[in-house]
Formats: sequence, structure tokens, C-alpha cells
Amino acid sequence: MAGTDLFSTMVRSIRRRTRHAVVVAVLAALSVAMLAGAAALQGYWYDLSLNVGASLVLVIATYLIFNPLFAELQAANIREHHRLDYSRFIHEVEHAHGRVDILETWTGLLEPPYLEGFLDAVRHAAGRGVAVKILLLDPDSNAAVQRTEELGGHDVRSAILTNLRDLYSFWRTVLDPEVRRLVDIRVYDAMPSVQLYRWDDKAFISFYPLGQLAYDTPQIEAFMATPWGEFVQNRFDEMWAARDTRRLDAFMTMRMALSHHGSALGDCRADFVLADGTFYVDTPVLVNHVVKLGRDGIMVRCDLPGASVTAAGYRVDPVVVEPQRGEIRDLFVLKYGHAPDVVIRLVPDGHAPAGILARDADNLV
Repeated sequence: MAGTDLFSTMVRSIRRRTRHAVVVAVLAALSVAMLAGAAALQGYWYDLSLNVGASLVLVIATYLIFNPLFAELQAANIREHHRLDYSRFIHEVEHAHGRVDILETWTGLLEPPYLEGFLDAVRHAAGRGVAVKILLLDPDSNAAVQRTEELGGHDVRSAILTNLRDLYSFWRTVLDPEVRRLVDIRVYDAMPSVQLYRWDDKAFISFYPLGQLAYDTPQIEAFMATPWGEFVQNRFDEMWAARDTRRLDAFMTMRMALSHHGSALGDCRADFVLADGTFYVDTPVLVNHVVKLGRDGIMVRCDLPGASVTAAGYRVDPVVVEPQRGEIRDLFVLKYGHAPDVVIRLVPDGHAPAGILARDADNLV
């Protein structure tokens, strides 16, 4: 994938240079034509053709002289750092005036001692109209499992979920509604290949090494107009717009349409986790319907991300989350910071419910 992206970047670079050469050739042809034509003209048109033709020559000369100098100046400003400088990046976000882009698996910016400073910087930047885009790896993806193996068992999934929980709380409760639209957070489902921390027209750039955390490896500080910057930004844009990429609010909650024996009960949103291929949802609305109507006849229609079974709807199976039954409880705590007392297991329509997990769950319905 990285090789294909690099090839695409090279092709785009060649095309861009070709366009520049064509433009210079056209301007040169126009200049020659106008200077040659001036010899056959008199008065106003002679002066106009002569001045415009000479101006075009000056434009071409200026471009040919100064464009390489600007390119060399940018290349000379590429710096290498031993590791990612979080404090420097937070400072740059605080003073950004255009955009901030982050592409990571998970980020240490959302860990002590940087957490509060980074979120404050994002809030201040977005308050000034800066667009902030954060793209983290989907913790339920196969890529997260592979990255865990590459890092020798480092719990990548837990690290990402902790990041997303903090970002979701910040996005939903701290940011003002008019500022919230400028802070866009998404999760991607692909093998991570590059790391990007961009502010305005510069960025820290790195690649993912095997068996080592990316932010502990050398970082390139470069302008985004350089080939390095263009390559990484193209990768960011492709992953940002990919079909499997989800917004943070869609990752944290799902919308469900409820019905009872074909009669609509309305819509609701639910927190949810995935355990062993089964989805468990937490929503008081659905639990109340189960208590009042019983679970038989209640159907749920929703779009489950990554569901292995495609069904027209899902039946409900209440589960009491007991402290001693740690898996489901721990998943909710990790993703949301708390565990519900009762969750609903979604069973694809046409499959018999697996039964209530807790011994005393018969008292629920």
C-alpha cells in the first residue's frame, strides 16, 4: 500500500512539473509572438504588444530563477528529531491559524502529562476557526490486533479506546456547539503506515517501525509543500474519506429503530460493545420496553458496524451485568468509563436467543 501511494505521489509530481513546463512554453510562445508582431504594428498596438511581450519574458525569467530557490529553501528547512516533541506540537496547535491534522494509531497527546494542555489547545484553536481533524485506528479492526502483535503484546486496543473515550467526552461536553463542528474525529480501518502531526503548512512525519512505538522513532519536520508532506497528506486524505472510516459519534453510539409485533416504538441511540462477535447495547429506552412488554415480539433494526451476520432485524436478549462476569462489564468500562447494570444482547432474527447470562435475570421481564 505504501509503495502504491509513493508511486501515485511520484506520478502526481511528474504531472505537476509537466503542467509547469507547458505553462512556461505557452507563455514563451506568446511572448515571442507578441514581440515579433510588434514589428508590424504602429502606435498604441505597437506599444501594447511590446510591453506585454517584455512583461511575459520577465515573468518567465522570474519563475525560472526563483522557483528553484524557493524549493531549495523549503528542502533546507526539513529537520530531523529523535522523537516526537509533544510539547512543541501543543504549542503549534495553540497558535495555529488554518488547520490541524493528526493521523495515528493512538496518541500520547491524550495521556498525562499532555492531556489537558492538548485539549485546551484544540479548544482555543477551534474557537478561532481552525479546522481540527483527528484520525485514529479503529480499535476493533484486524489492524489493531496486528499492531499489538508487532509491539510484543502492547494493548493497542485499550490505548485507542482510552483516547477515544477522552476525545468523545471532550467533544460532547466541553466544546460549544458552534465550535464542535470544526473538531472532526474519526477512526480508520486499515494498516497504519505513516504518522502525521500537522499544523498549518508544517508537520511532524514518521513511519511505523516493527516492534517500536512510532513516536519514539525519528521524526521529520517538513513543510507540507515538499514531497514528504504531499505523500503523507495524500495518505491522510485517502483514509479520511475511505468507506470503512467512521465518525467518532457513530463509533460511540448507534441509532436503533424499535418495534413490537410490527408496531413502531420509536427510535433511540445506544452505547454498544462487541464481544465474541455479538453486540451488546446499553439504552434505558429499550430496557424499559422489555420490562413493560416482554422481550418476545420486540425487534431492533440498526446498522451494526462490522457485524458478521446481516439480518433484517435483531431480537433482544436481556443480560444482567454482574460484577463477577467481567468481560462485558470491562468492555463498557473501557469504552465509556462506566458499566450498566443491564444490557441487551442483539440476536440476528431467525436465531434462537442464547438465554440470559445471569442467574437472577428471570426477574427482569
